[in-house]
Amino acid sequence: MTSRLRALVSPRTARPKRSRHRRRLGLLLVVAGLVTSIPTPAHSQAYCALRDPVREIHELYPEATDYRSLVRTVGDAARRQVETTLSFQPHFNELGRHTLYAVLDDIQPLGLVHVRSEKGRWGLVEMAWALDFDLRIVDFRLQRCRDPARRTIEADAFRQQIMGKRLDEIAQLLTPDGDAIETDRLDVPERARPLAAAVLRCALKTSVVTGAVWEDDLRFLRMEGRAVRDFPGAHELERLPAPDLDELRVASPTGAAPEPLGSTGVTTAVVRALDETGRTLGLVVGLRNDGEEATHQELWSVTTGDAPVVVPPAGASHALESPSWQHGRLVALARLLGVRS
Repeated sequence: MTSRLRALVSPRTARPKRSRHRRRLGLLLVVAGLVTSIPTPAHSQAYCALRDPVREIHELYPEATDYRSLVRTVGDAARRQVETTLSFQPHFNELGRHTLYAVLDDIQPLGLVHVRSEKGRWGLVEMAWALDFDLRIVDFRLQRCRDPARRTIEADAFRQQIMGKRLDEIAQLLTPDGDAIETDRLDVPERARPLAAAVLRCALKTSVVTGAVWEDDLRFLRMEGRAVRDFPGAHELERLPAPDLDELRVASPTGAAPEPLGSTGVTTAVVRALDETGRTLGLVVGLRNDGEEATHQELWSVTTGDAPVVVPPAGASHALESPSWQHGRLVALARLLGVRS
């Protein structure tokens, strides 16, 4: 029963039967309540992980039916990115192996949960952050906090001031050195201001580290969300190996001879949507210029058939190429991957 909610990373995600799965989640919540009083050795809890994943994910995302545990190593490259992006440094035990939880409703990605800690006046403050796939704050929970101001920070009055904010917007709520909040931009009682500053520093580091270390995972989760939206009959999602773009030749918009797509400096990722019979419904293709962050990719849907239909992203800037050029190479990509109805 617990295997469905066990830490896993699978390249193929199938849609479970909703009623059976929701009953299963309910049973797991009951079991979790029965075992929370059982003591465990101190070393059995991984650093910066959810203490009770089933219960805490359900509290942050009540509609969740499943999750994936994405374990990655936070190393020196992530530390340098934090130091470059922010005005303060991560502490030593923020490195090492950490877990990002991708939360699902059946096969639909809902959001992320990432646990980080920050130094406070009363010791380490451990926080579980709920983020969307653009790394905006959805919600948070204090897993561990001895500060008497905890209730003030957990109250809606503070929570509503940071919900939905991105990295740059959170940074504006702190002084340049990150030591204190900007009192003209954030309304917090004086006694709770040090804890508020610690929470915001943690939010900033969580956003930067998540984007740096789990970049590829975020990319595919956005694509899977687009696939569920554009192909309502999807029962299963499959991440396809990156195609050999040198095989894909498309006429140049300048009229020059066709050239390999791989020579245009564009990175491609592909998710295939399948129905219950295993028939391909279509593809979601992520395109971005090399060197750009995953959040800058444009997601295009391609339906099946001998004449594939291309659905551009909403509000697409077409920054990569002109729309007609983009359409031509996506159709060619669909044919290269053998997409047929």
